[in-house]
Amino acid sequence: MKTSVKILIGGLVWFAFAASWSWADTLYVDVNNVAPAAPYTNWLSAATNIQAAVDAAKSNDTVLVADGIYYVTEQIAISNSITLRSVNGSGAVTIDAEGNSRGILITGL
Repeated sequence: MKTSVKILIGGLVWFAFAASWSWADTLYVDVNNVAPAAPYTNWLSAATNIQAAVDAAKSNDTVLVADGIYYVTEQIAISNSITLRSVNGSGAVTIDAEGNSRGILITGL
C-alpha cells in the first residue's frame, strides 16, 4: 500500500511540474527572407524584421537573428522574458535606428 501511495504522489508531482512548464520555441529572423510567415519557426518562414518575431515570441522563447543590417524606424520593444541573439555572435547583426530611436527598449521584465 505504501509503495502505491508513493508512486501516486510522485506521479502527481511530476504532472504538476510538467503542466506548469511550457516548451520554449525558437523563432527566426532573416532580413533577406523572401517569404516570411508567422509564427517564424524555421528559416524558410523567418520574419524579415526583429520586432515581428519578438511580438510572436512567448516567455522563454529564443529569437535567433541571421547576419545583416536591420533598419528600424521605431525601437524594438521587448516586454517579456525572451532570449534575443545573433546566429554568429556579436558584430554579425547591426540594428540601425538611423538616429530615430534607441534601437531596443526592454521593459516590464
